[in-house]
Amino acid sequence: MIQYSVAPPSTAALPSLLSVLLASLQSVCDKNGHTKVVDVLKTFWEFYKNRKEQGLAVEKPGMRMVDVDNLILDEVKQVLLSMPFEEFERRHYFRYGRDLALIEMKPSLWKQLAPEDIEEPHRACKKGIETYYARLNP
Repeated sequence: MIQYSVAPPSTAALPSLLSVLLASLQSVCDKNGHTKVVDVLKTFWEFYKNRKEQGLAVEKPGMRMVDVDNLILDEVKQVLLSMPFEEFERRHYFRYGRDLALIEMKPSLWKQLAPEDIEEPHRACKKGIETYYARLNP
């Protein structure tokens, strides 16, 4: 489960969905950069549910994830796999094996990553999430 504070850092915000997707992927990927789509979906969805339960802003008004309590898994999947995941797939960072319901990081990219290389994007996602929500919770 991803749990981040909402303390505002001094960096510019990354879009919320993108940061939450990356953090979700990083938390459930195996040592080969593979994960089940359902595991990413549950982690992604849980992030927004936790914000709602804590009385924090879930998302900007008008965004699909604002209504997190009334969404079903297929609707969350639509949000996740349209944008932001589609952008990563277009850039060939990730591949979504629809037939197997798996997400895999590009093997040549994954093999080049050391544990500390994975930590830096994780910190950037955390900061992006914090900054984004700091703007929604003045």
